[in-house]
Amino acid sequence: MQEFLVQRVGLALFALIGLSILTFVLVRPHYWGYYEEPPVVVQYGSYVNDLLRGNLERPFGVAWDARSSNEVLERLPATLRLASLALAASAVLGIS
Repeated sequence: MQEFLVQRVGLALFALIGLSILTFVLVRPHYWGYYEEPPVVVQYGSYVNDLLRGNLERPFGVAWDARSSNEVLERLPATLRLASLALAASAVLGIS
């Protein structure tokens, strides 16, 4: 049982690291020669540091007029309503 749990935790960490790399690649800004771009490793380290702190603002200090946490909280009721309807529908369809 202990081996199973260790294996699952290892796989979960592997999946989280892979997901963070994928999202980093998708949201990574390109500076297009305006100034010298920091190395990718430094950018990824900054990105992971922000994720671990819960800083979900635009990546790499890009100016934005609102914090993304405010946006998430604003849309949370509709998201929870949609998720609960989907859960109820899947439960009904799964039982019948």
